[in-house]
Amino acid sequence: MVLLWVGDAASLVAFLGYCVWHVAMGVPVQSKAAPAGLLDRRLAWITASLVGSLALDLGITLFLMEKENRDFHLARTGQATVTRVRKRAFPFGAIFALDGRFLDAQG
Repeated sequence: MVLLWVGDAASLVAFLGYCVWHVAMGVPVQSKAAPAGLLDRRLAWITASLVGSLALDLGITLFLMEKENRDFHLARTGQATVTRVRKRAFPFGAIFALDGRFLDAQG
C-alpha cells in the first residue's frame, strides 16, 4: 500500500523543498534563460522524479484495480442483518449510514 503514496510523497517533497529554499532560506525566485536550450539540471531531475513517481503510482493503481476486478468474481454473496440506520439530511438530499452484521461460511 505504501507504493500508492509514491506520487503523493514525491510531490510533497518537491513542494517542501521549494518552500524551504525560497521561503525559509530567502532565496529569491529568479527567471533566467536556460543555456543553449538545456533545462537546469535541478529542474530536469525534479521533473523526471515527479513524472516517474506518478507513473509508478498509476501503474500500482491500475494493477490493484485489475486484481480487485478479478477477485470480485470469486466472492460469494451473503446475507446481512441491518442493526442501525442513520440518516443525515442535506439541501441536495439525504445520506444514509447502515450498520449491519454479516455471516461468513462458518456461521
